[in-house]
Amino acid sequence: MKKSPNTSTVHRMLRVGWPGIVAVLVITLLYREEFAFYWQDWNRKDGYYSHGMLVPLIVIYMVWANRKRLAAHAVTRAWYGTPLILAAVPIYVFGKWTDSGMLLDTSLMLVIIGSVWSFAGSKITRILLFPLLYLMFMMPLPGTVLDESTMRIQMQSTRVASAILNTTGYASTMVGANEIHSVNLPEPLVVGVACSGFKLLIALMTFTAFFVYMIQAPTWKRALLIVFAVPLSVFINSLRIAMIGYAGIWTGTAEAMHEFHDWSGYLGLAICFLVLFGFAKLIKANKFGIREDVETTSSTAAETTPARKSASAISVAALLLMLAFGLTITPLKATAKGVLPRTEITKGFGCWSSEDVVVADNVVQALKTADVLQRVFVNGNDGRRIELFMEAARDTNAFHNPMMCIPGSGSGISNTEVIPIEITKPRPVHIHATLIKVSDLNGQDGYIIHWYMIGSDTFPTTSDIRRHMRVLQLQDMYRTITHFSRRAELRNEMRGRQAYWYRFYTDAFGSEQDDVAALKSFIVGLIEHNQSFGEQ
Repeated sequence: MKKSPNTSTVHRMLRVGWPGIVAVLVITLLYREEFAFYWQDWNRKDGYYSHGMLVPLIVIYMVWANRKRLAAHAVTRAWYGTPLILAAVPIYVFGKWTDSGMLLDTSLMLVIIGSVWSFAGSKITRILLFPLLYLMFMMPLPGTVLDESTMRIQMQSTRVASAILNTTGYASTMVGANEIHSVNLPEPLVVGVACSGFKLLIALMTFTAFFVYMIQAPTWKRALLIVFAVPLSVFINSLRIAMIGYAGIWTGTAEAMHEFHDWSGYLGLAICFLVLFGFAKLIKANKFGIREDVETTSSTAAETTPARKSASAISVAALLLMLAFGLTITPLKATAKGVLPRTEITKGFGCWSSEDVVVADNVVQALKTADVLQRVFVNGNDGRRIELFMEAARDTNAFHNPMMCIPGSGSGISNTEVIPIEITKPRPVHIHATLIKVSDLNGQDGYIIHWYMIGSDTFPTTSDIRRHMRVLQLQDMYRTITHFSRRAELRNEMRGRQAYWYRFYTDAFGSEQDDVAALKSFIVGLIEHNQSFGEQ
């Protein structure tokens, strides 16, 4: 019996496209939690990636815009994508186990590009390479990169905003890293994380990359547009901050500043787009559309050699192997919780007594797998209060950067510096700590000394400890691969390793020199009475 044309077409499509169907199913199952994290981050209040949900739609549009170029080439197999998929397997496994978003994102990109390359061929991959790479704009950057970049741009935006106010006749002074003080302002203008400008930069770069891809212009003009977007975003964000100041100056109320702040971000993004498009028109780089002058294949049939079929089979096997690992791996965060030896942490010494404070539920949830302790000490002689916040964790996601959290809570940071603290008891330790001078909106100053610790190694910043722990995890991955027979021993060693965060805070009590000296003296005394310090 002769088959109908429709049935033959379906069978032919399935015969050619079944590896792609397998790849889509495997990617969906393997990365479903990562996709859920993307969605959560896209919808997070004051997050950096509210534009992220538009990225898949933009990618679909870019693929559609290339429909004629894609139709000119037949689907075939290629072995070049197989190494990418094979390389993604150990990266995914270790990323899944350590809950490393960076490693999972890296493996996802390798799998997507490798699958397209393996199952659709080199020519189609060449056409789709930029749209596929564009997916990275929806993936949140690692916390270390976000923190460090945000602080730099935050300082620059604050500095430029202060200069704008001064230039327009309103004398102002930049205080610390993120405050603008002026007698004309109803209250200090604190540039928080949401106003740092990094969110605007990420959004502008995302849409600039799409615009540059879609226009027909020489390479140097496209590069110029991308370079131009960076200072543009910083300047427009600084102008927005200055406009928030103007709202307070002209109305004399802090409420007007807050109201303008809530919607001014959209205004800043709109101004950026207008300026960018105007600049593109000025340099005559505004012809929108994909070039269609591409070579076409001489036949519509795909030529697939036995070698290419074997490579395709290997790629499918690698994907199924990843799926098997993904369904059986128990993430480290699910089993390796931080543990604080609460009974060994002294509750009082000398003239100091203390009481524990219940840690807020949202803080516990934000710190994920960490074990936390909040204890307030009071000096019986002069009444000084010092708050200890201590945290133990085995994964980097449990540590949040106070340089980001403090401005996010509405307080300002007027000064930071790395300071040494020498400990002689119970054992010699040289601590590298960060001193932060905090100024609240009501004018009350305070001081924070904090550091991170693994064994006798101390780290003054969150970025330092995150980098160190990631290096240790990469070393663990290498040791596990090269000493596979000892994997159980190595796994127990990794589960037993944890890092600590020590944070001490006191309100301003006297002079800055006396307050810092008193805080350091308290830290030394507390550690001397904690015999297991650094060895928990």
